[in-house]
Amino acid sequence: VSLLAQAFIKNTNSLLDEALSSASPTAAVGLYHAARRGFELYRTLFILQHGTTIDAVPTMTTVFQHDCLFLARAAVDLSLTICPKLQNTFFPNGGSDTNQDEQAFFTFADQIQPLRDLANKYATSS
Repeated sequence: VSLLAQAFIKNTNSLLDEALSSASPTAAVGLYHAARRGFELYRTLFILQHGTTIDAVPTMTTVFQHDCLFLARAAVDLSLTICPKLQNTFFPNGGSDTNQDEQAFFTFADQIQPLRDLANKYATSS
């Protein structure tokens, strides 16, 4: 797994820890969404920036594939550890005591399959 992927998860964890320590539910939700967008940006921008190299250099293909699987596993871990803490801290009733539009549900589960699919795409091309 590359140092970039490890740093990405470290920064994501820091961002979510900051969300947990926030006094404001609005700030916490904003930080959570920023962390989610990081996964989406990684999938999109890494390919745009390095796609040619990944396709041409077998070692880079393998590293990128492992990074995608590492990030998918991290998304599982975040969904099982930090997301429930965010839910319980800021919306202990599931948001049921607030406006219907303000209900919150924290997860990274929807990030898992796209990362696995991307890893599989490069597994078949190497």
